[in-house]
Amino acid sequence: MPVDEVTFLRLVREATHDDLQERAKLLAVLNQDTAWLSLEEHEFVPVLRQIQQDLEQGEVESGTGEAEIRDASTISTRALDLLIQAAKVIVQYNVEDPSPEQLFMVSEHTRETPTGWDRPRIDLERRKYVDVLQRRIPAACSRFKLHALDARNRVTQNAFDGMDFAVCASNDVLIVPRRFYNSPENGALAGLLVKEQLSWQEVRQAQAQWLLFANNACFPFCQFATDFRSGGIACYCSAKQSSCDVMTCRVIKGMDSFWKFYTTMLESLPSLLADDEVATAAELEQPKRYRFKWEDGGSRSEFLRQLVAYYNNWDDVANMSDLQNFDELAGSAGHA
Repeated sequence: MPVDEVTFLRLVREATHDDLQERAKLLAVLNQDTAWLSLEEHEFVPVLRQIQQDLEQGEVESGTGEAEIRDASTISTRALDLLIQAAKVIVQYNVEDPSPEQLFMVSEHTRETPTGWDRPRIDLERRKYVDVLQRRIPAACSRFKLHALDARNRVTQNAFDGMDFAVCASNDVLIVPRRFYNSPENGALAGLLVKEQLSWQEVRQAQAQWLLFANNACFPFCQFATDFRSGGIACYCSAKQSSCDVMTCRVIKGMDSFWKFYTTMLESLPSLLADDEVATAAELEQPKRYRFKWEDGGSRSEFLRQLVAYYNNWDDVANMSDLQNFDELAGSAGHA
């Protein structure tokens, strides 16, 4: 039986410890999202706790005005769920892949604590990892004129119908044909996040970023996240259905397997893409993936994006700027 009015008021009062200001914030959030109306008491209590936690962490806005902007790199489970639901996407994992926890364990055990970072050092490391990824583009792809671009200053921000917050994101690298050099978000075939360590937070970031970048790309887009040690994550649209699209999240254990996935994906590009007149593709192979476009109410919604000013948070340990040992990577990249 759904929560009645008396029970609702009691639970809200208990959750806020009679703090009127906190209660007002909680009620404002509940008023924005009325999905709780059909919940029973034992289901409603965890919802209250999650909203309280999100309010404390600044993950939700209780007031009115412009939409809050959240960064994909710190997106919460609840916010990602809302994003996925609004996009009408189902997330699935490959049953033959290792579990994400197995990948996280390797990533944690091989982690090196970053020390002594400064801006010149970070700039040097950034140039090295872009060079590594450029060298890993197979020679067979020369006809496509693919480039690995440092894309940290290309920030995509999106606000979609039915959501009370916007999401912003940037990739460390975008893989694009040369003809899209000046608009890499439109022509990107893949995006890569280079992380110090892999965890569920990085998986959530990769999934959120796939939704943003895939919606803007002219081609089927694949989003990677890697620490360059344990392997990585790959997200792409594996199926299109009448009511939803399917986002497959692959767990790739080991860098040999990661580079094989990366190079096979690029080697399998159709020769048609080498034509400068070809500006889009609906599907690509290896893996089979489809172009994703956000749909709302049965019609394609307008994709709202803007290029915002370059920003860089040097204290964000989750960014690629914390990755070490690029000298070894750069030296071995030519041996792929």
